[in-house]
Amino acid sequence: MKSGGLRRRSPDVLLGVALLFALPLNAGTLRFFGSAGFETPGHADAVAFFEAAPESKRWKTRLKLGTESDLGEAFVQVQLTPHIDVTAGRIIEKWGTGYGWTPTAFVGPARNPTDPTDRHFADRGVDMIRVDAFVHDTGASFYALRDGRFAARVYRLVRGTDVSLVARSDNKFGVNASRVFGERLELHGELTNDAVLAGAQVTFANTNVVAELFHGDDDWAFVRVQHSFIEVIAARNLHDGKSFIRTTLSHRIESRIELYALGTEYLHWKRELSAGVRVSF
Repeated sequence: MKSGGLRRRSPDVLLGVALLFALPLNAGTLRFFGSAGFETPGHADAVAFFEAAPESKRWKTRLKLGTESDLGEAFVQVQLTPHIDVTAGRIIEKWGTGYGWTPTAFVGPARNPTDPTDRHFADRGVDMIRVDAFVHDTGASFYALRDGRFAARVYRLVRGTDVSLVARSDNKFGVNASRVFGERLELHGELTNDAVLAGAQVTFANTNVVAELFHGDDDWAFVRVQHSFIEVIAARNLHDGKSFIRTTLSHRIESRIELYALGTEYLHWKRELSAGVRVSF
């Protein structure tokens, strides 16, 4: 377990607590939820979320504390007009349509193909000021990042296809899109000035399959199959043949308690086995 995530009381944590209580909580509602887990060999983590917002929804504040990322998220959001919101603080911003990779994730954490669901809640936000504007069926978000860079995202539903145009001030730009066909098939893709992703998701009665091809620094093929309590993720480098297969077995004792075991085989390299329990509250 990473030592002292909550016990250090770092300036980041104190800032997050100050943000949480910066607005009049007696005018709103407070939510508290999270989870704690233990995974062999010798890993433990916990994450807690606090949210406060009045019934009018004119403002909102959110705080994420965890042993993996210390202060993962802490922001205050204010609705200036029915069409404009302003958010300031540390925000986990999730861009992209991919499951194994998200090349258009210019702001915030990108997906990790070996752990695409972030099972230890280790994702950490980026310090920023974000302005969201909504005009008819189009949304636009503008970002001033702490490191001096700027970013923007424009998104719209175009004839049944979700389309987002994204850019960052250091000459990063791209587009991502996804579309659902009927009740079983979804296609998605991402394109940037240095990477491309193409994927599909098919759902059967009790089985979900995701397949993707990624071209960037390397070329990869990825597949994920979920059937009942079994999940299998596999990826292969199309140049050097390096690959991995991860199998997860999970079982819920009740809605709040999950037991799981997982094994990852990095072909011709190493093998990792672990088991764990996660309790939600």
